[in-house]
Amino acid sequence: MITAPAHAKINLHLAVGPLRSDGFHAIQSLFVRLALADTLHIHIEEGAFSISVGGIEEYCAPGTDTLSRAARLWHEETGCDVKISVAVEKHIPVQSGLGGPSSDAAALLTVLNTISPLETERLLLLGSQVGSDVPFFLFGGGAAIVEGRGEVVEPIAPRPLPVLLVMPSSLSVSTARAYETLDTLRVGKVPPFGEKDAIVARYNNRCSLWRDSLYNDFYATITDEPMYAALDALCADLDGYAMISGSGSCWYFVSEDENCIAEARERVRQSMGDRVVWWQSHLISQ
Repeated sequence: MITAPAHAKINLHLAVGPLRSDGFHAIQSLFVRLALADTLHIHIEEGAFSISVGGIEEYCAPGTDTLSRAARLWHEETGCDVKISVAVEKHIPVQSGLGGPSSDAAALLTVLNTISPLETERLLLLGSQVGSDVPFFLFGGGAAIVEGRGEVVEPIAPRPLPVLLVMPSSLSVSTARAYETLDTLRVGKVPPFGEKDAIVARYNNRCSLWRDSLYNDFYATITDEPMYAALDALCADLDGYAMISGSGSCWYFVSEDENCIAEARERVRQSMGDRVVWWQSHLISQ
């Protein structure tokens, strides 16, 4: 039995390009990995290829999950016949923008790659067929600039900062719908991506200064949800940076100051009550 963590991520910056001819959008994003993680218990034995996954039945139909898709693609690529069973301890909320399914798939692929190793480019390509965030979880380290549709990953030096994560209790976000809404809102008026060096330089500055140049294009798609504006207002005077991750629905607040995180947490608790679920975590270095 192999036990493997599958860490969540947040996007500190996420710019979305126009719809491409292949049906995907180009992105330019700053991904950072969180201590918050699912745990995979993986059992592999000799035999005709099969994959079984437990622990996520309430979220998706059997065989449609990212773990099953990743295992099948790995088998098609390597021809390696093994019986795989995975039990998932789910801690990353679904439809949150925190990358749980992609991280789960990457964690399994990392384990399988020790059995029948693939060259880095082939593994990245395989991962990108499972999900656009999978390449980051395979090779992005603690932080990375991610471009293309997610397959171009350039690791950068991470910063182990504390973070407060907040999920609305009764709201889920469809990534596909978020892209459709964003395209409708912009009607072809898509600003160019920024300079990568400038994004990294801003990331290495104080979190409170990120507001000047880091952003998430998907924020425009959730402006009709008053809870996000209320969360922003709760932390507006605190030294840190607030944003949504991915296309939502998770909102976060990052700061160098643990006291600011504690104050943000208390304000959210008092103001939002059981309308939200929150976690306190931190950005990790690997």
